[in-house]
Amino acid sequence: MRIADFIVVYNETFKYIYEKDGPHYVKALWRAISENYCKHLDKLIREKGLDGMLEYWGGALEEEKADYTVKIENDVFCMDMHACPSIAELKSRNREIFGGELNYCMHCPHLYPPVARKHGYEMNYNIEYDENGNCTGRCHMRAWKRDV
Repeated sequence: MRIADFIVVYNETFKYIYEKDGPHYVKALWRAISENYCKHLDKLIREKGLDGMLEYWGGALEEEKADYTVKIENDVFCMDMHACPSIAELKSRNREIFGGELNYCMHCPHLYPPVARKHGYEMNYNIEYDENGNCTGRCHMRAWKRDV
């Protein structure tokens, strides 16, 4: 399966679960993905901290051919998504993007911050929406070591 196909499957799965069972179950799916399938990110953060985040997102977003920047500045990992390849892929295939109270773009802030928190990091996402509440394909994530 190509990554582009996976994006469509993700989107359709989120919509199906939301329509069938409601938002609680979509969040439960995201929690399960975070706990069971974010192992590579977990290892990189545990072993390398912010540098591990740089390695993870730099590699993953490059593989997805995203328009993005990642950097570490003043002990903060910064990821700026200028054009999300997932949103672009769904639009190019004329797919209705999972939206509303819960939406496709919200899977990122549900998957990754719990992994970072396990290792003493906080992570904050800012997803940009248009006037109709649809994701624009732009977001910004910041992560930093939590004060203990």
